[in-house]
Amino acid sequence: MKRALVFGGSGALGSAIVNELRAVGWSVDVASRSALGGATIDLSSSTWAADAAACGSYEGIVWAQGVNHAGGALEAEPADLHSVYDTNVVFIVESLKAITEAGGLAPIARGVVLSSVWQVTARANKVAYVSSKAALSGLVPAIAADMASKSFAINGVLPGVIDTPMTRSQLSEMQLQHVESESLGGVLASPQNVANAVAWLIDPRAAGINAQWVAVDNGWSAVRSV
Repeated sequence: MKRALVFGGSGALGSAIVNELRAVGWSVDVASRSALGGATIDLSSSTWAADAAACGSYEGIVWAQGVNHAGGALEAEPADLHSVYDTNVVFIVESLKAITEAGGLAPIARGVVLSSVWQVTARANKVAYVSSKAALSGLVPAIAADMASKSFAINGVLPGVIDTPMTRSQLSEMQLQHVESESLGGVLASPQNVANAVAWLIDPRAAGINAQWVAVDNGWSAVRSV
């Protein structure tokens, strides 16, 4: 059975990814600093990578962790920028290095980074979040180039405005209707849509796809009605 390691498996998207991977035959370990989402790897332990690798190597790694932060360019404090960047960007490099050095990568493995459509388009009052996601547009192909010699391929998924309880609590009815009207088919993408994309990219049958990004937003970020 193929093994996958998922960072950040407790949220709406992370849990959907974990469930989908298990449904299609993966053995999944969830890595987190808390017990939320049924985490099996404790990231607060200094030996987490060795503990994970002790059970065998991983054919797939998913980075679904991340933090959001509100605040514009004139309000954001340096500490806010560093905190968001550390979680959304630096952690990916650190964790990949740790699991590789611990012998946790299978001879042929694939990775998927969960980012956001705000990686490729801006939004007001989200300077820390948007800039951290924009950094991933360079990070993923850079990792792909650096890890090619180890037969590790990596791609990314860009969820749009996804139909989750959090989305519906944070956006007004008018905002939701506006996004729906700009989405092809008139509906928001779902967590399951995102999970399906991740499961496809991490599967060995996706060999040949490397350093790429796939948007999951029903065309919202690509098409505008005029």
